Amino acid sequence: MTAPLKCPHCGATDGFMFCENHILTVSREVGEIVDGVLQVEGDYELSPMGDAGTGTPVWLECGECQGEVAIPADLTIKAVRKLWE
Repeated sequence: MTAPLKCPHCGATDGFMFCENHILTVSREVGEIVDGVLQVEGDYELSPMGDAGTGTPVWLECGECQGEVAIPADLTIKAVRKLWE
C-alpha cells in the first residue's frame, strides 16, 4: 500500500498541485492515490519522466507552503478528465 502524500516542509497531506514546465509552468489539481496511481486532473496522457521534449521533470507543489514536493518513485501518474468521478 502506498503512503499518502505529505509535504516534507510543513506536513500538509492535501491540496497538492501537479506542476510541469513547458514554455511556462502548468499546474493541475492532484487527486487521491488509488492502488499506487496518483490521479492528476487533465485530458492528456502524462509521462512520468516529464516533458520528453525538454527533459524537464514534473513535481508537486504544496498548497499550504508552496514548497516543492518530489513525486515518490513508486507512484504511477495517471491523467483523468475530472477528479472525484
